[in-house]
Amino acid sequence: MNYIDKIKAYLAKRQWYKGKKAFKTRQYEKGIQHYEKALKLKPNYPEAYRSMGVCYAAWHGQYEKAIECYQKAIDLKPNYAEAYRNMGVAYSAWKWQYEKAMECFQTAVIYKPDLAEAYFNMGTVYRDWNKQFQKAIKCYKKAIDCKPDYAKAYLNMGTAYRFWKRKFEQAVKCYEMAIELKPDYVDAYLNLGKTYRVWNKQYEKAIEYYKKVLELNPNLAEAYYNLGKLYRVWDNQYDKAFEYFDKALKLKPDYAKLYLYMGKMYLSMGNKERGTEAIKKAADLGVKAAKDLLAENDPDAISLQDIETED
Repeated sequence: MNYIDKIKAYLAKRQWYKGKKAFKTRQYEKGIQHYEKALKLKPNYPEAYRSMGVCYAAWHGQYEKAIECYQKAIDLKPNYAEAYRNMGVAYSAWKWQYEKAMECFQTAVIYKPDLAEAYFNMGTVYRDWNKQFQKAIKCYKKAIDCKPDYAKAYLNMGTAYRFWKRKFEQAVKCYEMAIELKPDYVDAYLNLGKTYRVWNKQYEKAIEYYKKVLELNPNLAEAYYNLGKLYRVWDNQYDKAFEYFDKALKLKPDYAKLYLYMGKMYLSMGNKERGTEAIKKAADLGVKAAKDLLAENDPDAISLQDIETED
């Protein structure tokens, strides 16, 4: 490498660092501009292509452009495991192309067998692709073998256990392990609440965990929604339920699923006017079940039990 090429490589790396800094502050367009400058200085820069792809994926989900960038990175560096993993994530998000995504993740671990994130992504694809929870659990375990402090892998494994034959005890152990690794892990506390709500109706424990969630994040609408649902099923405490629903809607005015749930609650209380109004609101926000009810002119056709099982 001659002197001029060394200078260009140095300047390209500086642009790459600036791009990464912009990405961390969610300035995705600015990040892409820095990566483009880096590539003008150094066209054979696979890391810049990969980083640009990550920016495109994060910036309004431009997955097709992201995949093009990842492919260019791989063309320059055929054993680039991380680029294959990123490409797999993009395929799984773009039109749910799970088969292509899985091929990318499998290639990634061929080149880098200890790439925990690739096993984690495989688990997520298996979970979402025909609900293959048993296969998902195996992948999350493999991710944890590669990275023992992988709190998010424990979280997702817990959720897979929860939905696979309702293995609540194993799910709780996974969530608790996630919290041991990350004591302020809001999602783990939230999932503990969801688990105890359906596991032998341990409502008091569920409330304890939902309230812990709100200690950590007072602005999480989902926690208020789940608390409201819990108070409804626990001795039909409707006033308390609506109190929490109101708090959720203040934080998230377009909470479509909550409008559907509230609509059915009002109907069960005999308030057809408010019930239908809430269901119409859910339909306007795109909830298919609400649209179907209105199309059939039969808002009573769906039960609260049906809505309860959506989590």
